[in-house]
Amino acid sequence: MSVAQYLTDVEFACVAEALAILCRICYVDIVTTEDAHEMSTGRVHWSDGYSQNRSRDFYAGILHEHFRAVSGNLLESKHHAPAARDSQFPAQLWWAFANQGLLQQKNAVIDRQGRELAHAKEQLAKLQMELDQVKRKSSVAGKPARVPLRRSARLAAVWS
Repeated sequence: MSVAQYLTDVEFACVAEALAILCRICYVDIVTTEDAHEMSTGRVHWSDGYSQNRSRDFYAGILHEHFRAVSGNLLESKHHAPAARDSQFPAQLWWAFANQGLLQQKNAVIDRQGRELAHAKEQLAKLQMELDQVKRKSSVAGKPARVPLRRSARLAAVWS
């Protein structure tokens, strides 16, 4: 929610309640009066004639009715988890971290298979070169090309 500073007081209260009903977790980043003052006096000289000048306490008071702070600017809806013990946030974080581990395992398997495929292609190229050399030697001597059994067996193993 980064447009809150452009809403009227009544609109902001309605939006906060609606977000609590619609979202389990909400990321909030609102420019407060304190932020605007700091930005306007800094190197940037930021100003916005359309934003409402409200304090951090004003936003916190309305948001606290519908949300609970979980971490940084993340808020959890009291509509979906009325009490802190009802919160699913720790479980959702655990699920995300657990799946991140599965994703890393999957990527490791894909990398290993890619290396094995590259090695098999190198072996196939070497065997093809050996086969071409045998064919060239045979054609020079005027004999039909014969591939030694061990080489053809290795070639068949790579192809299968």
